[in-house]
Amino acid sequence: MGKFKDEDVEKLLVACHRSCCVCHRFCGVKMEIDHIIQQADEGPGTYENAIPVCLECHAEIHSYNPRHPRGRKFQPGEVRAHRDQWLSICKEHLEIFRRGSVARAEVGPL
Repeated sequence: MGKFKDEDVEKLLVACHRSCCVCHRFCGVKMEIDHIIQQADEGPGTYENAIPVCLECHAEIHSYNPRHPRGRKFQPGEVRAHRDQWLSICKEHLEIFRRGSVARAEVGPL
């Protein structure tokens, strides 16, 4: 359990180009590194258990109320899949970052 290592945080922020792994928006400093399996559930502070997300998506991931179920709760497997998918897109399609936000609009939803 615990806090993420600084070098893991840096690697993740570079890998995602400071874009949220859930909504894909560029967020700059408004990023958080979240535990996929939460610390309260014995989730480790490791690279494999980390996902870079924006402040809004971080709140959304943890806002589900099981006593008043509306919508669908984010599950750890889904959160991990979002991270893996986005980091793969970031690695394979650097052109969406080189041309800025105009390129993202042209590419459309990923």
